[in-house]
Amino acid sequence: LGELVEKMDLDHDGFISEEEMRKWLKNVAAKYVIQDVDRTFDEYKAEFKTDFVTFDQHKTKISDDYDEEEDSEDEDLQHAIARDKRRFEKADANGDGKLSKEEFADFLHPEESERMRDVVIEEALDDLDTNKDGRIDLEEYTKDMWNDDSRTAPEWVETEKKQFTDTRDK
Repeated sequence: LGELVEKMDLDHDGFISEEEMRKWLKNVAAKYVIQDVDRTFDEYKAEFKTDFVTFDQHKTKISDDYDEEEDSEDEDLQHAIARDKRRFEKADANGDGKLSKEEFADFLHPEESERMRDVVIEEALDDLDTNKDGRIDLEEYTKDMWNDDSRTAPEWVETEKKQFTDTRDK
């Protein structure tokens, strides 16, 4: 633990400030993304013998988890394919239908790419809109944060409900 604190303590004052913690966490997350992209891109390269990723290749990989006869019409699979198709097309910066490693990084981790922001927002809204009416209502909003009906919701959930009603749902 002491070695970790030394790495995080950028100004060497013996304490970890909030800013030092933020920088450390951002650095750790960035390393994870790089490792994940490297590992996954290398899997595609090895399996498909190419230096790029096409949507058909990706579709093949995600479909491998489903039984071809039983689940080919599976709603979750079809939703995942449609979602990934939108994400793939946005990540394909040059529009050639093939993702380079850099484009694949945007596809795999759109939250890390400024130009993928619209996709991240669209996917988040799609996830929250569980009744698929095109709107996020109070129940959908709070269920995403607190989904334990067996206990009374903590005070912060009530605060979020009020904030949703007073501010966010306008």
